[in-house]
Amino acid sequence: MISVSQALDCIAENVHPLSEISVPLEQAYGYVLAEDIAAGEDIPAFPNSAMDGYAVIARDTEGASRDAGIRLRIIGESPAGKPFRSRVVSGTAVRIATGGLMPEGADAVVRLEHTTEEGDGVIVYNPVESGKEVRPIGEDIRKGQQVLSRGTVIKPSAMGVLASLGCTSVKVFRKPRVAFLITGDELIVRLNDGGVRNSNQYSLIGLFEQSGIEYVSLGTCPDDKELIVQKLMEGIHTRPDMILTVGAVSVGKYDCMKEALDFLGFRRHFWKVAQRPGQPLLFGELTDEKGRGEPRPYNMEQKGGINPAQTIPVFGLPGNPVSVVVSFLMYVKPALLKMQGTVEYLPQRFPAVLSAAFDKPKGITYFARGRYRVENSAISVTPLKQQGSGMLKGMSDANCIIILDETVEHCSAGAAVEIIILN
Repeated sequence: MISVSQALDCIAENVHPLSEISVPLEQAYGYVLAEDIAAGEDIPAFPNSAMDGYAVIARDTEGASRDAGIRLRIIGESPAGKPFRSRVVSGTAVRIATGGLMPEGADAVVRLEHTTEEGDGVIVYNPVESGKEVRPIGEDIRKGQQVLSRGTVIKPSAMGVLASLGCTSVKVFRKPRVAFLITGDELIVRLNDGGVRNSNQYSLIGLFEQSGIEYVSLGTCPDDKELIVQKLMEGIHTRPDMILTVGAVSVGKYDCMKEALDFLGFRRHFWKVAQRPGQPLLFGELTDEKGRGEPRPYNMEQKGGINPAQTIPVFGLPGNPVSVVVSFLMYVKPALLKMQGTVEYLPQRFPAVLSAAFDKPKGITYFARGRYRVENSAISVTPLKQQGSGMLKGMSDANCIIILDETVEHCSAGAAVEIIILN
């Protein structure tokens, strides 16, 4: 059994960004840049007004006040996109709108609210210094400046920056597609005969949708090795970038997922993590070689087969509903983010203080469900009473996961902990 940190390191070592593709800018939201973006021009490309008002020569406004306004003759206007082409000389002003090109000769803008227009002139009541309310060339971005870096997640503001640079398409990392399978005899019998509803299917769909990940459901399957193999082969045919299974990974009589995966050439990296919930977590990859490195040919007609140059990361999650959600958030989602090229793919942790004592087994990391609140600029967090791995309502009620270190057994009220905030 390995620690949580060892499991995360193992996943990071064996999961890699996918291939690079080019997408139109209007479709780029949520992708991760696969290239550095440098500016080919200054932004703004011309000096423009930051306010509605009047473009003036600053020294003409010296001494202006509410009691002694200075009159300037209006010689034109410069709305955004329709510049004034003549020169401003001493004693004159040009009406200007926000974003309007500063006319030649003018070096400042008097705000509209500091003026009164009379006939063909404007009375200025406030003096301005040279450069006042003027956006200079390159104020936002200088030509040649690196604006966005490889590994940046493209959000709305980044799309706007790319558009301002004239980009119509961008190079990004391809988003992964996941094929997932839910196993369990209990999912295919009636409730009054010991069956349960398949909540895991819908929890996972929600998690995939929240992560912006394409997914293929392989449905449900009984705890039968041969049927699981058949389902997994169907999944391989969909050419996924990851396979995710739920159930049949523990040590019971019906836990046959490991054997089914081994039949398909599974290379196991770890099984069992010192944590709760989700201890029997399985991670590895399907490959055309067995774990010991011997070649293993595949007959695509009989066994599904894998591209010789391809390995497919595989996560086998335990079947308890809370274990599924927590394991996805702690391990699967970071792996998917790394496959998309994200640089910071691990969930962000925040320092917090326990508001109530909590006991846990020593030697394991405990992911307790809790609710946090901010008090006097500090985060206080309360563990929920429902902590069982089958108690999905407790997971639904939580707004954070409390990370309790493996070295401690009793966590007193007031103890320092870390939390991961749930969206």
